[in-house]
Amino acid sequence: MRFFFRLFPIIILVFSCSPKSNSSQANPTKPNPPKETCDTVAKTNPPKEVHNISYPFNGKLDQGVFDSKHYQNKYFGFSIDAPDANWTVLNREQYAARIKSNLTALNASDSASKKSENNLHNLFTIRKNQQRAAFQSISFTGEGLEKIPDVTNALEYIKWTDKFVADHLSSGFPKYKVLSLDSGMLGNREFLLSIWKIERSPGIVYFQKTYTAQFGKYVLNVIENYQSHEDSLENEKILSTIKWK
Repeated sequence: MRFFFRLFPIIILVFSCSPKSNSSQANPTKPNPPKETCDTVAKTNPPKEVHNISYPFNGKLDQGVFDSKHYQNKYFGFSIDAPDANWTVLNREQYAARIKSNLTALNASDSASKKSENNLHNLFTIRKNQQRAAFQSISFTGEGLEKIPDVTNALEYIKWTDKFVADHLSSGFPKYKVLSLDSGMLGNREFLLSIWKIERSPGIVYFQKTYTAQFGKYVLNVIENYQSHEDSLENEKILSTIKWK
C-alpha cells in the first residue's frame, strides 16, 4: 500500500477538480483543441537537468489565514490574492468531504486513507465556477517528508511520483502521462515543475502542473488543472499575485 500513501494527495486533487458524479448531469463537453498544450511544449523544449529546491521556513506548520481578499501562510512565507467572483474558495470541510469521497472511489484501504489524510495539509484551494471549466482549479498543499519512505527532499518526492505514474497509471482510465519535469517560477522563486496529461475518459483530456519546493520537513505543492491554453493563462494570472516574505 506504499504507493497509495505516496500518491493519494495529488491523485485526490485530480479527482477533486472533476465534476461530481450525478445521474442527472450531462457528461462534460469535449473542449476545443487548445492553442498550445503541454504536449507541444514537452516535445519542443528538451528537458534540462533539475536539482532539489529548498527554502527557509518560519516556525511550525500552520494552515494559514484567509480574509476574503488574501490568503497568507507564515510557515511557507507567502501570500496570494483571492480571485474574482467567478471562482469559489473551498473551505476545509468541503475539501475534506471531497477527499473522503474520492478515496472511496479509489477503493483505498482505511489504513492507507488515514495515513494520506494525516500527512496532507490543504492550505488554499479554488475552483472555477462555470461548468465548462469543471477541470480548472488551483490548490496549495503541504505534505510531510518524514512519513514518506525513502523520500528526503522535493526532487525525490516529485521524481518518485512521476515514475509511479509512468509505470502504473499510463493505461486505463483515468490515464496519466508524464510530459516533463523541469523548473518554473512562482513569483520570484524557482520551483520544480512537473506536467501531466490526464485523459479522464475517452476524449476528455486536461492537464496538471505541479510546482514543488522543500520547506524544512515539508514540501509545498501548488497544483493547477486546466483544459485549454486560455484556462492556463487565467491560472497563471492568479498565481502571478504570489508574494514571498
